[in-house]
Amino acid sequence: GEGTRGIIAPDVMGDDALVVSASNYSRYIYFYNYSFSTTNSRPYNFWRYSYRTISNCNLFLEKIDQIEGDETIKNDLKAQALTLRAFSYFNLVRWFGETAYTDDPNGRGVIINNTVNGLDGYNIPRSSVKEVYDQIVKDLTAAEAGAVKNSEYKGFIDASTVAAIQARVYLTMGDWANASKYAKKAYNGFKLVDEATYLSGFNNVSSEDIWSQKFVDSDVNTYLSIPSFTYTSGDITYEDTAGPTGDPAPDGTPDGVVDIHDVYIGKRGANFVFGYNSIRVTRQLIDLFEETDFRKKMFPLNLDPEGNPILLESGEKSYARYTTADGHLTTKWQNRTALGTGDFSRIRASEMYLIEAEAEARLGNDGNAQAALLKIKQRADATVTAIPETGQDLIDEIIAERRRELFLEGHRFFDLKRLDLDLDRTESATDHWSNFTDIGLEDPNVIPKNSVSKRFCLPIPQDEIDANTELTQEDQNEVYK
Repeated sequence: GEGTRGIIAPDVMGDDALVVSASNYSRYIYFYNYSFSTTNSRPYNFWRYSYRTISNCNLFLEKIDQIEGDETIKNDLKAQALTLRAFSYFNLVRWFGETAYTDDPNGRGVIINNTVNGLDGYNIPRSSVKEVYDQIVKDLTAAEAGAVKNSEYKGFIDASTVAAIQARVYLTMGDWANASKYAKKAYNGFKLVDEATYLSGFNNVSSEDIWSQKFVDSDVNTYLSIPSFTYTSGDITYEDTAGPTGDPAPDGTPDGVVDIHDVYIGKRGANFVFGYNSIRVTRQLIDLFEETDFRKKMFPLNLDPEGNPILLESGEKSYARYTTADGHLTTKWQNRTALGTGDFSRIRASEMYLIEAEAEARLGNDGNAQAALLKIKQRADATVTAIPETGQDLIDEIIAERRRELFLEGHRFFDLKRLDLDLDRTESATDHWSNFTDIGLEDPNVIPKNSVSKRFCLPIPQDEIDANTELTQEDQNEVYK
């Protein structure tokens, strides 16, 4: 549940990414449209695999002390199991918890089960959001004491990984002091990558990867990999094929100018890789990047044969589409060789700098916040020499930078929930095709913030309610009753 789906789903549930309206293979449309039912398999899989991970960790933690061996190694293995259990609870409470911790910690969370169950399973009620976070903090605190300092293989959980997850948890809880403390501990010793590495497709473990998932090329997710959904091609070059209105000229010849009328959505780029190719980003997101920001190169352009950008009638650059007019392509995630090959990062040092920046800004330490934010903005844009914003303007800029730096890395939905913001797709409605009146809301482009709508959660699977004698239909999240 925390592979490709855990990265893509939170972003298509936000405002900056989307699923195309056609040829989407029905993947991620439930997340994008918020059209869940209690029997839908997508939420069920998040629930099922998270609790399977927790169950495996429970069994491991019960048995490990019965095994003879080096105590340092055993403590490290315990720390990894405790961290995985905490990480699973963290994801569960953010997905299925009816309220955010920062809004109502006494709201309904998820089930806490830290025992090894028999074949009959378990019968346990839902705990509050606060009780779940107390469990998460407890596990991570215990893991902190036993984790090894630094693992060469970033697929393992070491002290930096534990600290990074702690930073995420404390940020989500609004515990700014601890969020900043653990973010700094997490990124210590990691180096931000340069432009060439950044733009190479996030498919190899890099110097800023704190925790990553590594694949060998013979054992990959292929069509279910992240690049299969997002990466189609780079820039797309067009020839002069149309008249001045987009139709062939009356005599059957083109008009001698390569312009926006020559652009059509069925053309592929030269380095096209076939996959699902169904996830796009909005023009609103692209416009958040300055022209001098190298990250803007992750959005392919429409080009003329000389390599010049083809302009819209407004004079702005036109960004590439493929097969549909919904949204625009991005090359953030790319295959390493064949379809689906490559590693992917779970936590990068850049995220930790942004957690530090936000936490410090909310503590009123603008100078510390500006310094942390400058690390990320200046890496991407050499023309940035200082951060002028202070106070609330600084916080707003940090949140905007999270959108720029962390898009399609599984954060936007959770940011909207913890910050108690509306999901508002109005400004990018020309890219989006969702219609929230279909789920009973008044505005087709807006889901009110979670403290009002209680819609920023998934349904408790009906199978759980049927099997767990401590749950009834009254324990279902309110919007799904």
